[in-house]
Amino acid sequence: MEAEALSNAPSQGGTESLLKLLKDTSCHELESHGKTSGVTAEELSSEVLVPDHWMAVILLAGRSLRLTFKVFYNSKTVRNFASRRLRKEPQDISPHIVADYMREFCNGTAGAAKRTLAALQVEMGLGLPIVTRAFDEVFKSRDLKSHQFIKDWKISAEDQEFVCRANIEVLDWSVLSLIEKYDPSSESEEDDDMDFL
Repeated sequence: MEAEALSNAPSQGGTESLLKLLKDTSCHELESHGKTSGVTAEELSSEVLVPDHWMAVILLAGRSLRLTFKVFYNSKTVRNFASRRLRKEPQDISPHIVADYMREFCNGTAGAAKRTLAALQVEMGLGLPIVTRAFDEVFKSRDLKSHQFIKDWKISAEDQEFVCRANIEVLDWSVLSLIEKYDPSSESEEDDDMDFL
């Protein structure tokens, strides 16, 4: 599905730059807000429909591009990351805090991507993050059109990992020529703390 969608794109460099932007942003978000070092991203060659038990989701949308960013996770992994941020033992992290942590991770990643895209003159609106069962993903249509594609990648640190997924819909192919200018070395670092409700 993914290969078919990408083959119809006039600028594969632009799609690859967009995916690179999202991977870089998700890694930086985990490093800065997860108090974690050595985060790596690895593209997954095949899409597993439901990679884990829970799913955090956020939408970015504009006139030329629509992007749904998803993170699949289990509570044990999140407790290990959140315990460093909150200076608590993993077993003391409640389910409410686990869900809040992942909403904030989604929001931070998508917000940073939105700022980077704005600097490239790609304006996007940002929705609110939600957490739901990953099983709901089985109801998602896999009949991709030529302007749609899906990409999965794994971000890992300290033997813990999340699977991230980008569902991307290109509404105006000319936007990819702007995104192709993405330069990760020019990114400014922001390190705002998470606020847990």
